[in-house]
Amino acid sequence: MTATIVGGGVLSIPLSCALAGILPFTLLMAVSAAATDLSLYLLVSCSRRCGSRTFGGVARSAYGSSLELFTTCVVFFIVGCIIIGLMILNKGIWSPIAVVGMAYLYQEEAGEEDGSTTTFQDAIVLLLLLILMMPFLLKRDLTSLRHTCYIGFFSIAILCIAMAYRALEKNLRAEPGTFSTNVKWMATNIADVLNALPIILLAFLCSFNIISVSCSLVNPTRDRVKTVIHESVFLSFFLMYVFGLAGYLFAYDDTDGNILLCFDPKDPVIFLGRIVNKSMKKSQTMDGDEENGLEKHVRTYGTSTGTTKGRQGISHKPLGPKKTIASREEDFIHWAATLGIIIVSYIIAVLTPGVAIVWDVAGSSMAFMIQFIIPSACYIKLKLCSRRSISRHLVLAWVLMLFASMMAILCTTQMALRLSGKL
Repeated sequence: MTATIVGGGVLSIPLSCALAGILPFTLLMAVSAAATDLSLYLLVSCSRRCGSRTFGGVARSAYGSSLELFTTCVVFFIVGCIIIGLMILNKGIWSPIAVVGMAYLYQEEAGEEDGSTTTFQDAIVLLLLLILMMPFLLKRDLTSLRHTCYIGFFSIAILCIAMAYRALEKNLRAEPGTFSTNVKWMATNIADVLNALPIILLAFLCSFNIISVSCSLVNPTRDRVKTVIHESVFLSFFLMYVFGLAGYLFAYDDTDGNILLCFDPKDPVIFLGRIVNKSMKKSQTMDGDEENGLEKHVRTYGTSTGTTKGRQGISHKPLGPKKTIASREEDFIHWAATLGIIIVSYIIAVLTPGVAIVWDVAGSSMAFMIQFIIPSACYIKLKLCSRRSISRHLVLAWVLMLFASMMAILCTTQMALRLSGKL
């Protein structure tokens, strides 16, 4: 489960530290981890109460088909933003490497050898990456690729160690006075802190996977599920916190939305993390509920009842001629929808100047909604329907829902003002 939490968004965590400062960043990371831990437990509890094994099924059991449709739309939007963000991160990772590699092959001495790229070069590199990954992106069942998330997790761990080494080297040997001169302990205004929060929330976003993870446990008792959630969230918090500090203490005010852009593309210590990190990006893009294609959320809406058949959904085993025709139609719908999503995401990724904008739009409201507000609201409804006495988790669910709603309003308002140029 830790491998599903630590995704491509971790490359932007150092930016949140640069925006908020070290002390607010530490507080935001700790609060986000605690809130995520609670919301995951609430969502699993809802699944156990109503018997649903999908996020949409839990929403339908609690509030009916209206909330299921709303949840489907939110999931579709936020996963689309994640795909766009990961495309932007990928072109930032691979474009400098491609430019340096081509310059080396042709023995050029142009200024491009420093890894700087143009928008056209980024677009070409990203297009080639998508063409190479197309057989995997068009798959309807990614079960055979489920272990790639572990490769991604260890690549982040390796990259974190490499960044920590470079940060220590810079602050202790190369430029000893850098830390005392450039360190930012606390932001000078609350707006920077609010800007940092959506990035952190998206890094912890894993509500899509928790129900299926809990269902796959051997002997999934309440205590065992709690232990898995606590340990996974804590390990993710520790890794991402160290990653954020290491990246910030290397780049300081020059920290970018993709921290790898702050390093020399020819740096051998960072290069390994760049290469292995590629597998993480593609596996995380289609992980979780959306692993069988994003169109599944819309195509299967309204067909589920309180209890579903699990992540596999509709069986694709041929039962006769009619089933074969239906399977071909479903394959066509899947391919067309997936290609449409990829093309639209590619165009937006090429035209978007930086990944921070995508995380800001997705995290300011939708991340609060899918990670905290909907799980807590469903838990409150199902708990009250059972007519049991008030419990500690019910009180915490109310607190989480109210606090998340307030922060979603603040972050969304600030994001709208900033994009409109009024802030």
